[in-house]
Amino acid sequence: MQQYLASIKDTEDIPLSLRNPCVEDFGDGPRVRDVQAFLNSKIAAPVSFEDPLCAEFGQREVLEMLCCVLPEETAMIAWYNLSRIKSRVCPACKRLYHPGDPVLEEFQGEDSPTNVEKQKQAREDSWKLHNEQLISGICSALCYFLVAHNYPSAIRSTFGRRAEDISDEAWNELNGPGAGAEDKMGLGMLLKMTRCHDMGLEQLILPGLRAADERSESDGYYDDDNDEGSDVELEEELENSEIEEITDLDAEPIYTP
Repeated sequence: MQQYLASIKDTEDIPLSLRNPCVEDFGDGPRVRDVQAFLNSKIAAPVSFEDPLCAEFGQREVLEMLCCVLPEETAMIAWYNLSRIKSRVCPACKRLYHPGDPVLEEFQGEDSPTNVEKQKQAREDSWKLHNEQLISGICSALCYFLVAHNYPSAIRSTFGRRAEDISDEAWNELNGPGAGAEDKMGLGMLLKMTRCHDMGLEQLILPGLRAADERSESDGYYDDDNDEGSDVELEEELENSEIEEITDLDAEPIYTP
């Protein structure tokens, strides 16, 4: 490839895809350089329509909603990761990979208690990392630290976990101002959103509808006693209408068979 490029004197003869590649590999794995061009290329994996959840997230409307909350590049990466089963782009380092890629080091030495404990911790960390790759697309523990550095006390308690497995203290940390570090890529918001199975879009995009439903339940519209009262009122109205229909024989019938 290098000899081919060197043999071309005029750069205009070089294909645009080679002059500005959307994915590059400098020896440490492929990295996405241009996210939008990557999504429009054949390198990107297609939406996994065979999976119902991926098919739901794969709609363009979901991408538009994500762009309302996250910076465009981060939103496109999140949308890609949510709608594909076997392909991920790390939002921190832009690495293109498959979930489950090995990253753990091999342990050597005798099976002393210390080494056994290390192996147990390594298996737990491997399980958490695999979960995190599926949840957010973050490829490694180092990248997770870069994403969550604004919430130092919640790093270990949120790694590889969904909302139902996170403590209230950790959620308070994520919902707070954090350490105050600048976050132009919106990675802190992405961290919080990916803890939710629906990315929290229901709360962020439809807060009014959710609040109306909660008010309806609190006002007792679904109370059994109220339902029974409405049934009694309905029966009385039907009885009154039947009496009027019987007494007013000269009136023109509303329905004739």
